[in-house]
Amino acid sequence: MQSNSQPDHVIIERHRADDGAVTLTVAGEVDIHNAQRLTAEIRCALSEPRTRHLTVDLADLTYIDSTGVTALITGLRIAQQRRLRFGIANPHGSVLRVLTVLGLTDTLTSPA
Repeated sequence: MQSNSQPDHVIIERHRADDGAVTLTVAGEVDIHNAQRLTAEIRCALSEPRTRHLTVDLADLTYIDSTGVTALITGLRIAQQRRLRFGIANPHGSVLRVLTVLGLTDTLTSPA
């Protein structure tokens, strides 16, 4: 008998610096089965009083679908509402292609 539940193919780690910068390192795949987890991690990091800047590091992300992209856009909107900085770093391969096709690469990339 097969299970209908999909394995969770994403690993999310949070790193906080003393200056209020937080980095979420995302590895694996973000899709309809686990995008809500990324959204929750982003919301949590942005709701902490010491957070001033959130970067979502995509260096180890191999796949993202529209629900994953929505999680990133949600993070950007929350950050803007709270007057915090938000951005992605290190997109590559198919993840970079998806963001480029959608015209989001510049919008989501952290300013230097």
